[in-house]
Amino acid sequence: MLIRSFKGRNAAEALQKVKAGMGPDALIIQTRPVRDRGLLGMFRKTGVEIVAAVDGPRKSTGSTYIADTRPQIESRKPPSPFDQLAGRLVKVGVDPHLAGELSADVRQLSEGLPVSEPGRLSAALADALKKRIRTTGGLGPWTGCRRIGAFVGPTGVGKTTTIAKLAAGLSLRRSRRVELITIDAHRVAAVEQLKSCGELIGIPVHAACTAGEFAHAVKRAARTEFILIDTPGCSRHDTAALLELEQYFRQVPQLEINVLLSCCCKLDDAVDAVGAFRSIAGRMPAKDWPVEPVQLLFTKLDETSSRGSLLTVATRSHLPISYLCDGQEIPDDIEVTTPDILSNLLVGDSGESREGDA
Repeated sequence: MLIRSFKGRNAAEALQKVKAGMGPDALIIQTRPVRDRGLLGMFRKTGVEIVAAVDGPRKSTGSTYIADTRPQIESRKPPSPFDQLAGRLVKVGVDPHLAGELSADVRQLSEGLPVSEPGRLSAALADALKKRIRTTGGLGPWTGCRRIGAFVGPTGVGKTTTIAKLAAGLSLRRSRRVELITIDAHRVAAVEQLKSCGELIGIPVHAACTAGEFAHAVKRAARTEFILIDTPGCSRHDTAALLELEQYFRQVPQLEINVLLSCCCKLDDAVDAVGAFRSIAGRMPAKDWPVEPVQLLFTKLDETSSRGSLLTVATRSHLPISYLCDGQEIPDDIEVTTPDILSNLLVGDSGESREGDA
């Protein structure tokens, strides 16, 4: 099955392009409004994008196989389990091109196996994801080394709450020595919130208003296994704020940066945000460290049904995923990312178990 997308100023124009490009038998998979960026954010033009599919050989134009999610007419073959899988992936927000590639990978991995067996496709999808999505395994101890993690991202993505979840899991469940540092001097409420969490958990919390104070706080926590750093919310367009964060981060050459993104965020905005925060790490001094210097952490999975966009962000940025957050409960609503969890998140499988441990 061949898939292509067509854009028009309105639905009628886009549909006319579908018929011209794929014929009258093309099946409409998805219709959505689109809006370009315009000049300096102004004079934006709106339109419609239609994703359509038609039976035919796969071509080398970037088109991919995808499920036919519309009712089948009597003369058409029923969709295969792999086409159904691709359709389910598109439905939860996975990019159609990526969904088709994953479906093809699953088809290849399942060759000669009973795909109707419960959990078989989900397990094959997890294997396919291993080839395309990297994961970090979360925060774990390194012999003789501290783990120092900074959590950055746009406003409202849940940085402070996420840090509290991780701190509680490390300290209360795993009996690790943890300290918190906040450099969010812009919001008094953020400092107080983090200090309240620290008191409840029983771990130290330090506030640093300058890069020098930040370096001193990190040095003072020399015997701590895990240092988690809260930062102010920052727009990807705020160059001054990004440069200020970079000045702080230069004080700690072993720093790991987790870029937090809400799954409710628009895909293009999320990709742009990753680029902005990644540039801070890219200008930091090179370091010999056994972990990824920049990682992705996705929040608010419980607030959207389009969870598949996180796969597109990860594949476009080529960055690994550390954690997934799906609620406000501390320390429960966070889990280490694994291919099995991603597969379960995207297509569902009642046989999969939830780790729920930071």
